[in-house]
Parts: sequence; structure tokens; C-alpha cells
Amino acid sequence: MKDTVSTTRLWSEVILAAVIGSGELILMELFDAHPNVGVYEFIYPLAAGLLVGVFCRGPVWLIGPATMLCLPVGMIISAVSGSDGFNLWPIALMFFAALACIGLIGAAIGRGAQRFWIKNVLKQDV
Repeated sequence: MKDTVSTTRLWSEVILAAVIGSGELILMELFDAHPNVGVYEFIYPLAAGLLVGVFCRGPVWLIGPATMLCLPVGMIISAVSGSDGFNLWPIALMFFAALACIGLIGAAIGRGAQRFWIKNVLKQDV
């Protein structure tokens, strides 16, 4: 029973991280920054990873990169549907991998902040 609960929790945290990371797509559409890279494209994965690292309990190495899971999935769906003639997908995948690494760094910082906060709260309660 415990394994089922932990597996369900892990998958729900991965899905939550992907949903939080989907805000990157919204920002890309709002600012129309496809031709040039804006600063927000690097700050958003860090902030999303930070949120996930603080509030989730899954492994950082999994939930951090999951924040940018929606970007390659969206690109694959767009390519299969044939909506745009984007043919630089290997470069885009390397860019998404870099964003996933930034999400991983944010999740690690968030997890460190979570542990620091819990340690200080427990020290004050004793």
C-alpha cells in the first residue's frame, strides 16, 4: 500500500512540475520571443524549479527537469500536426535541455531552502 501511495505521489508531483513549467509556453506566446531569447526564459525555469523544490517531496533530479517537460512535448505535438515548418528541432532540444538543467538547479536550491527552514523551525520548537 505504501509503495502505491509513494508512486502515485511521485507521478502527481512530476505532473504538477510540468504544469507549473507550462507557464514558459504562455510567456513565450505573450512576449512573442521566438526569434530572440529573453531573460525571462532563463528566470522562469529557475523560479518554477524553486517552487517545486520547496513544496514537493520527490527526488530533485526528477522533479527539477520535469518543470520543462512541456516544452519538448509541445514541440513534438506541433511537429506532428504540421502546424509550423520548424526544422531546427535538434538545437531546440539542446535549448530545452539547458532550461531543464536550470530547473534542476532551482529545485536543488528550493530543496536546500526547505531543509534549512525545517531545521530552523525544529530547533525553535525544542
